[in-house]
Formats: sequence, structure tokens, C-alpha cells
Amino acid sequence: MAGNSTILKTACCNLEQSVRRLKLKDHLSARLLGPKEKIELALNPILPCGKGIHVKAFISHHNDALGPAKGGIRMAKDVTCDDIAVKRVVEAVEARGWLP
Repeated sequence: MAGNSTILKTACCNLEQSVRRLKLKDHLSARLLGPKEKIELALNPILPCGKGIHVKAFISHHNDALGPAKGGIRMAKDVTCDDIAVKRVVEAVEARGWLP
């Protein structure tokens, strides 16, 4: 999985360890590490005061390869695509009780 975040790398490592420990097929970690769909948007709304701002938005649909998946919205001026990926990977591990 791409990304420079140390937290993202740790989350991916935990998922891969869980897949190995449970003796699951290798393709499952690849399916869970990646999103089902990822959308990146650049928005330029005009505020009521007339000032324009630039906003980046990231939407990541969790991969539901092993059943239902949670989702959510993260909004902050410093949120990154890696932040969204960490949440997705951690939830994939936690939802199935695969913590190493």
C-alpha cells in the first residue's frame, strides 16, 4: 500500500501479520488493504462573506470483500488520504477480531 505515514505502515503490517497468523489466503490482505473505491476532490466554495477557499476532500469506500464494512466522513483542514487509509485498515482488522 502506498503512503508515507508511519501509522499507515504499522496498520498494514498488523493486517498482514493477522492474515499470516490466521493462515488466511494471501489475496485477502491485498483485498482488505485497498479501498473498494477512492475519490479525491478539490472544492473551491465561496463563503457567504465573499471569500473563496480551497478544500481537499477524500472519500474512501471500505472494501467489503469479507462482509459488511463501516464507513464515515473525516473533515479537517489537515486530513490526508493516508489518514483515511489508516482508519480503513484498522477497522478491517478490528471488525474481525484479528488484532495480533
